[in-house]
Amino acid sequence: GRFERIEEYMNTVRAFDKHYIATRFRDLCALYTHKKDRFSDVENSLIDVLSSYAENLDSEESPAIFVYYNLYKVLTEQNDEQFTVFKEKLVAYKDRFDDEDKYGIFLLTINHCIRKMNSGKREYLDDAFSFYKIGIEDKFLIQNEIIDRYLFRNIVSAGVSLKAFTWVNNFIKNYQQYLENEYRESYVNFCFGLLYYRSGNYDQAMSYLAQYEHDDILLNLNSKAMLIKMYYEQDAIMALESLLESAKVYLRRKEDVADNLRALYNNIIRYTSKLLRVNPFDKAKKAKLREEIQAANPLIEKQWFLDQLEQL
Repeated sequence: GRFERIEEYMNTVRAFDKHYIATRFRDLCALYTHKKDRFSDVENSLIDVLSSYAENLDSEESPAIFVYYNLYKVLTEQNDEQFTVFKEKLVAYKDRFDDEDKYGIFLLTINHCIRKMNSGKREYLDDAFSFYKIGIEDKFLIQNEIIDRYLFRNIVSAGVSLKAFTWVNNFIKNYQQYLENEYRESYVNFCFGLLYYRSGNYDQAMSYLAQYEHDDILLNLNSKAMLIKMYYEQDAIMALESLLESAKVYLRRKEDVADNLRALYNNIIRYTSKLLRVNPFDKAKKAKLREEIQAANPLIEKQWFLDQLEQL
């Protein structure tokens, strides 16, 4: 009886240790996204001790430690091969976690994919979209019967970037009910507009984007940017010039637009206006504008501007 009680006690201690270590690595993952490498000496010493324990633990013995520890390594070491191993294990072990933990793990992983994609590794977009689909299909990205509106938009954006148009169309139709009532109409309009814009159905896209003034500044700016490109491509010069002027006024009046966004959208307006004014027969001026566009920063979809210039 005595030895059984000791063994039971030790099992409890080991279970507590594993829970503590998994929780610490979970918290470290969240902290790292904010602090990067600015951990204190005490924190780094603790990380070394916990890592030593985790390295010698079989993944089946404690999937939680394995997943959180390897996510921490993925975030801190930025190793592509390590990420490949991690994502396979994450999918294999996901059902060992409750929905709240899955929500946190998958969002951290998706954000890592997006950062890698933004650094030029476009293949990570496929991973992000796969994780989005798992989270939607397993419903753990739906919390309290709500999908966060920014998450909803990001899922649509990832899907249309990968030309998964049918899936995105079904997603918007079937999951819009999980958007909060006050945001549903504007986000559904924007997402359908984005879907039709990226799939080349400009008439449908404009019917969603042009009819609605969003309260959300970023949605408004994104909508205006898409409309600018569609009007330009369709030679709707009067509508385009009117939109460029209203977009300028909008940016000037909205004091709460972040500086980086203001610069970005001012550049879209500036270089669209220059495309309209440049003499298509003046090779020197076209060459100068090409150099300006190539050097412009920030400027999203820079290639679009270069392509339009080449077509003049």
